[in-house]
Amino acid sequence: MKTHAGKIRLLLTAALSLAPAAGRAGLLPDGAFSDDARGTTAAAFLKSPPAARVEALGGGGLAAPAPDSVFLNPAALAGLRGAYAVSGYEAMLESAYRASLALSLPGSGGTTWSAGAVFGSGGKLDILDARGDHGGSFTHYDAALFVSAAFPLRDGGFGFSLKGIRSALGDVSALGAAADLGYVNYSRRADGADLALTLRNLGTPLKYERESAPLPLELAAGLLWRYAGGFRLMADGRMPADHAPYFIISGEYGVPFGPSASFALRAGFNSRNLEDLGAAGAISGGFGLGLGGAAFDYAFVPYGDLGATHRVTLSWLLGSASAVETMRHDGVPVQSAPAGGPPSAARLRSRTVVASFAGGGAGLVVARQLEEQFSRLGAGTVARSSPAFAEAERRLLTGQESPSYAELAALGRALGADRVAHGTVFFGEKDGYRIEAVLVDSADGKAVSSAVETAADGYALAGAARRLAGKLLRGLP
Repeated sequence: MKTHAGKIRLLLTAALSLAPAAGRAGLLPDGAFSDDARGTTAAAFLKSPPAARVEALGGGGLAAPAPDSVFLNPAALAGLRGAYAVSGYEAMLESAYRASLALSLPGSGGTTWSAGAVFGSGGKLDILDARGDHGGSFTHYDAALFVSAAFPLRDGGFGFSLKGIRSALGDVSALGAAADLGYVNYSRRADGADLALTLRNLGTPLKYERESAPLPLELAAGLLWRYAGGFRLMADGRMPADHAPYFIISGEYGVPFGPSASFALRAGFNSRNLEDLGAAGAISGGFGLGLGGAAFDYAFVPYGDLGATHRVTLSWLLGSASAVETMRHDGVPVQSAPAGGPPSAARLRSRTVVASFAGGGAGLVVARQLEEQFSRLGAGTVARSSPAFAEAERRLLTGQESPSYAELAALGRALGADRVAHGTVFFGEKDGYRIEAVLVDSADGKAVSSAVETAADGYALAGAARRLAGKLLRGLP
């Protein structure tokens, strides 16, 4: 591991130093990507995003999209069609604090535009003379304004942010600029993992009079695995310019309750904090509460012997009541009874398997959510996460994008299911997502039920899957 890490550090340092202007400007500190560079970068408030959800996950969750992802991975908001506002406050150590605000608006073609600000204050700091006597005080603050854009791809998205930075130490201040780049890919395999890549804080160094310091540049990658029951496991690898590479393992368990509410528990382990702060500072945790179109996130982040910090973030959907009803909070679908009442017990006796939907990452999200909704409505299901399902689907659905009813029926019989659900997710610039689904009888290969649903944006797919499940089951003979 040390040999590979050393090679990666060498390659990155060489690649970034190929640009003469960047090298002269001090883009990287001496000893970059190792512990030798500790304390050599400026604007430390840019290192961790101002999002309580992310902090509760140990600083991870790079591949877990949510409205506050605008602070961490701008690509995660690709395809967003509703308008979202996010505001946060963090009580740091001593009298320090940090506040943030962001607004995200949908554009044409699934593009999302965002703008926001982050402000951090170190409070009043004492000045001591050579004898250690108090000689006054000064204030320290950092601020950043940013704009970002996210563009949808077939199976994910790409995004960037541009930031203007100001840092002040007493009467001395510095200005700078930086950019963030992000990419996210949603796996089309039932047993696959979503992937995210980012390059953060790439920009000019901050110069305080005669002294200058580079920004805390960081390269990162993240994976996310979804499991049944609302559990998500995440793993992130980070490579900051002023520290040795480290990793983060985190998890989130979300459950819906009531007609328009959800709750999520989160925890994370950060190996960097284990080294710097000890075991007491390596684990963080928190929770999230979604209610209608609003969401509240809280994080408790310990710093070992130094104390602990508390972070809160509020986000809300700026839209109509119908849009609010379909919002999901951090992957947790909002639950309500299907229109027209629940399906009868006779309709639920047989088992259903949900084949992979066509439509890239959106199709995979709908298939997973549809399976969960069938289970919540009391219908028996065959787990998509099982090795038997993955093997049977690869073997029997030769045309997975558009399998025939006969192929779907063969898949159902191979897995001991009485019926198979399959569909396609279409995306239009003006209309958002359109989902067409069918239930096929495994015995005779005939369609026994079909339904169509729509979703305004990616955050509304879970609500669309809930309504789709109710329609398919109500359509059974």
